[in-house]
Amino acid sequence: MASKRRKPPKDDAIEHALKGTDKTNVLEVKYVNFLKGRGPLVYSREQLLGLKDSALMHVERPVIPAEIHRKGRGCRRGRKRRRWLPSVILANVRSISNKTEELAALTRHQRAYRECGLMCFNSRAQTACERIHSTVTQTQMGHPRALLLITAFGYEAKAAYLDMGEEANRSYFFRDFKMQLYGQKITKDLTIKDVNQKPMNALKVFSAALKFIKEDALTTINDHCSDLELVASDFRWVLTVPAIWDVPARQFMREAAEQAGIVSTSSPEKLVIALEPEGASVWCRKLPSEGFISEFSKKSNISQAPGTRYIVVDCGGGTIDITVHEVLQGGALKELHRASGNDKGGQHVDRQFKECLREFFSGGQWDTYEKDHPSEAQKLLSDFGIAKQFASKPKPLKLTADNKLGLIIQSNNSFKQMEGLEWVDGRIVISRDKMVSFFQDSLEHIEQSVGGIFAKHEKIDYILLVGGFAQCKILREMISNKFSDKAKVLCPTHPQEVVMKGALVFGRDQSVISSRKSAYTYGVDTSLPFDPIQHKPEKKITNDCGVVCKDIFEKLVEIDEDVEWDQTREFNFSPSNKDQTSCLFHFYRTKSPSPTYIDDCGVEDTVASCEVPMPNTSKGLDREIKLKIFFGATEIKAEVTDVESKSTVSAKIDFITQ
Repeated sequence: MASKRRKPPKDDAIEHALKGTDKTNVLEVKYVNFLKGRGPLVYSREQLLGLKDSALMHVERPVIPAEIHRKGRGCRRGRKRRRWLPSVILANVRSISNKTEELAALTRHQRAYRECGLMCFNSRAQTACERIHSTVTQTQMGHPRALLLITAFGYEAKAAYLDMGEEANRSYFFRDFKMQLYGQKITKDLTIKDVNQKPMNALKVFSAALKFIKEDALTTINDHCSDLELVASDFRWVLTVPAIWDVPARQFMREAAEQAGIVSTSSPEKLVIALEPEGASVWCRKLPSEGFISEFSKKSNISQAPGTRYIVVDCGGGTIDITVHEVLQGGALKELHRASGNDKGGQHVDRQFKECLREFFSGGQWDTYEKDHPSEAQKLLSDFGIAKQFASKPKPLKLTADNKLGLIIQSNNSFKQMEGLEWVDGRIVISRDKMVSFFQDSLEHIEQSVGGIFAKHEKIDYILLVGGFAQCKILREMISNKFSDKAKVLCPTHPQEVVMKGALVFGRDQSVISSRKSAYTYGVDTSLPFDPIQHKPEKKITNDCGVVCKDIFEKLVEIDEDVEWDQTREFNFSPSNKDQTSCLFHFYRTKSPSPTYIDDCGVEDTVASCEVPMPNTSKGLDREIKLKIFFGATEIKAEVTDVESKSTVSAKIDFITQ
């Protein structure tokens, strides 16, 4: 049977690349020969067109530039036949500047990129492209949470810091600073530390980061809208936070957004706080089967049938958030299990590696290196952060260290014998078992949490792995091995993107999450007529209302109670003194379902407060205040109505202490 003869591979590749050159006069082609250690070679459009003319003439041998001609290849030298130009990679100006770090990581760890024949970018991407070929990427695939106050953000901050050398000690470089809010008591003067342990006001750091994002977004949008000049108030902004973040941390992010000029206090509805696992859940339901990795099972997507249940395991850089959703009639989602988790995300693996280095290079060698050469130390740690995503095979991982670390080690010549970790010719060699040990804390937490959910909920159809940490093959393999017999394990092909995309959907329609579980029992302090049988004697006081029992915990919502997304709770109160001109509400919370007093064991001291004016005292005690609480959203809000004047105000519940 006859078949159509294909063009030679080199003609195919060159012709493919040339289709792009006809669209612009500023296109450059870079050929990277990593095998021979050469840097990128740049060709002008005219040179490439000349190559086209010679390559398409079949009557004579094409003229191949000497610098890219590899001799001694092919069957004549007893080697397997390989394509002369293995692949062509094309990228436009807008994508390459944002994908520089990802492309560099792919170049190091994936053969198709490492042995690419042609990389085509337009001229504005030249600087970014040079960085790819001169060094390996410095951060993980997702946008790095790095901030160089106040001159650069993200990849630019990272690159600037790595180029500083000794000057890095005199600069502020904040990396992964978001997680410094986890588990902290949020106060107005909270400080966080940069990588060199120098403190700075946390609100200043976060507002600077959000301000950069705001200005970058507005600049990009206005570049595409020449007839309009849009400002921040023209948009609704969506800010994602981990689900296990406490309410004070969410309020802190709102205040940082206000300082950054994203939203004003007069229009708080312009900012929506979205929980990261909820955003991922919303978007993954929209993905087809091709949108999921199929390394462990046949391709599948999430069923939309009512009653479908799935566990969302959001494995981020900082946190691991785990919750359970059920699909309701009409397509909305119900939270079946309140969010749980901890700070054992991808950064915890990096910290474990760093502690291992500190132990391996004994005698304080690593501390000396990190103090004297902070940018070089950050580069090594960042290389590990990328490499851990691809570590899965038995073959050991090898990280090339900076020469300065080698000199320190040579001068001391002190190592601690450690199984699975070696120093070989300027490289750190890590065995697979040692690499898995860095993941152990994170894996054990996920296994225990997911196992507990299966014990509590009988029918679970899927386990959904999302977040940048889910890119790590070691993590995906463990979860699949442990739970694939109980539920189908799914991971999107781009797990780090689904949170952002789902958050946009949530920002437009918050009813997509129909109800949530209350994380605490919330209440306010009030007083009741004293009952000697029920009340403690020490709680007995006398005021204008008579003999009352103080410090009563008036329950507003109970832990694990289902709260609809738009549901409100209404409570009636009256003043305790005739001439009272304001009413101060103190809010408390506990993990106990039914506390009696605000000072019972397990009840946290005042977590929030709000004050409401009551200027008209003509009716004395015969006045009424209606407190309306919104518990179902991602933030707790209150609305207070003075029944006498019929005026309604939005009361700010302040969860941040002074």
